[in-house]
Amino acid sequence: MKKKLLNILKYVLFGVLGLIALKSVWSFVDARTGYHVPFCGLRECAIVSDSMSFVNNNNVDRLANHKNQFKKGDMVMTSTYYTYDSLKEGDIVTYRSSNGVLVCHRIVSKETQDNIKGFIIQGDANPNTDGFIAYSRINGKVYGIIPSLGNITNFFQSWYGVGAICISMVFICAGILIIDSSNSKKEKAKNE
Repeated sequence: MKKKLLNILKYVLFGVLGLIALKSVWSFVDARTGYHVPFCGLRECAIVSDSMSFVNNNNVDRLANHKNQFKKGDMVMTSTYYTYDSLKEGDIVTYRSSNGVLVCHRIVSKETQDNIKGFIIQGDANPNTDGFIAYSRINGKVYGIIPSLGNITNFFQSWYGVGAICISMVFICAGILIIDSSNSKKEKAKNE
């Protein structure tokens, strides 16, 4: 009974670690491809600035009803399941800046410029808007905030994180093989 329970626990642990490794590698690939490969339409994004951590005095009236600020080191969960019509003033979205950085700010207004649909977007703590952002540049709509988890996401999106996961998987597989081999030898010796 104990041996059977240990076997089940071993495979559950291996499966969970495998899923974590898969998600981490997927997150790494998504970050390296300019955030074009979401995982089943979902993406986690680490916040790397404080542009949404408080409400700037210029924005107090406009943001009186919006309480979902977040700070550097937090993680936001975004979805790619949205349309232009479903996005509205006050929604928080992610988009790629002109230098390729993923920005997470709030929609101030919807606009059309030169027949291109888009938004005026601004960080809550910023005194100025980001300007007009075309709808085609929007990468996701924020649907959740997880405090302080962004630093872990940043680690797993780095070469160090992928390396750490690969090395961990090698050691875990080696440990499982050693334990199985040891148990097999003990069982053989017991049967002889």
